[in-house]
Amino acid sequence: MNLRNSDRWVPRRRSTRNLIKAHSLIGLFSAALVVVLVITGWALNHNDGLALGARHIKNDWILDLYRISEKPGVQEISSQGLVLATIDDAVFLDAIFLLSTDDTLLGIASYNDVAHVFSSSLVRMYTEQGELIETAILPATISAVGALIDSTLVLELEGGGITGLSLVSFQLELPSTSLPTRWQAFAKRDNPSYPSIVAGWRERRLTLEQALLDIHSGRIFGSIGVWLVDLFGLLLLVLASTGLIVRFRRRRRRSHQIR
Repeated sequence: MNLRNSDRWVPRRRSTRNLIKAHSLIGLFSAALVVVLVITGWALNHNDGLALGARHIKNDWILDLYRISEKPGVQEISSQGLVLATIDDAVFLDAIFLLSTDDTLLGIASYNDVAHVFSSSLVRMYTEQGELIETAILPATISAVGALIDSTLVLELEGGGITGLSLVSFQLELPSTSLPTRWQAFAKRDNPSYPSIVAGWRERRLTLEQALLDIHSGRIFGSIGVWLVDLFGLLLLVLASTGLIVRFRRRRRRSHQIR
């Protein structure tokens, strides 16, 4: 190869070296993101076996990142020494988590060591340890729960009227004594009867499945994270392009050197 050809290839060699440096830097950054995407993607792909939806994030930093408040609004009903509390859709009996539901709860009654939690058309029965015994459909739609008289719970019917529900037979029957004038109702508590329910609620707000989905998509950092994932996709295109250009130039230079 003569000197003129050698001089002609000097700028291209410098350009190729710069491309290689850029390719390496982009490759290092992309490799880290690829590792994150591969791990999160693998975990999500095996969600059923890993039971990610049943696992909850308890890390305060991550919960703060999701803006899960440490002082949520707590609503409480107290009856017969029991405290029924709700935070958003989470329901607690005393300090025990019962369930998450969108049903509007109306009240609670205890009979034979069984806690009866009422909504307008359902009653859920729990042990003192918070274990679900049974869910039953009420014989009538109700709008309020009153006091328990012997084994009969006084209820207000939807649309008006008062009746009683036997907690033995689950049949409607009026109690033998006078009916109460006060109905159970949730009251807001800035200081809940059981402060531990707030920590329990907070720890149940975010599942590992949701966190991995948000990491995989970048949404864990909000709209900025989504743009970062988009930028990562663009970097992969740049990485592929620079790799092809470098390879093409090297092959072309080698062919000229052979000539």
